[in-house]
Amino acid sequence: MSLVIEILSIVLIYFSGVFLGRFIPVPSSLISMALFFILLATGLLNHRHYQRISSVILSNLAFFFIPPAVEILDSMAVLKGYYLKLAIVMIVSNICVLAVTALVVQYVLKKKESENA
Repeated sequence: MSLVIEILSIVLIYFSGVFLGRFIPVPSSLISMALFFILLATGLLNHRHYQRISSVILSNLAFFFIPPAVEILDSMAVLKGYYLKLAIVMIVSNICVLAVTALVVQYVLKKKESENA
């Protein structure tokens, strides 16, 4: 699959999530990711067809953090007085993400070991 088709299919899935987000009270980005996951999990999309765009996105990942960082800097007045609470939330959420990631990796490795044995 060419890089252009990979990008277009991802954009189509994204806009499908945006459309569904009008009717479901969930952020459209989450709906889009769920749609993409469902399409990959059911085999309607082949993950091998998205290797090129995945490597491009991963190699330029820092670029995608610029808009949220600028938005946070623009919103510093709103955050004034909440720095300690914000720091606690960020630390706790990062610990939760690390813990869940570790548990998922352990589960996948155990499952892979049992399949190979």
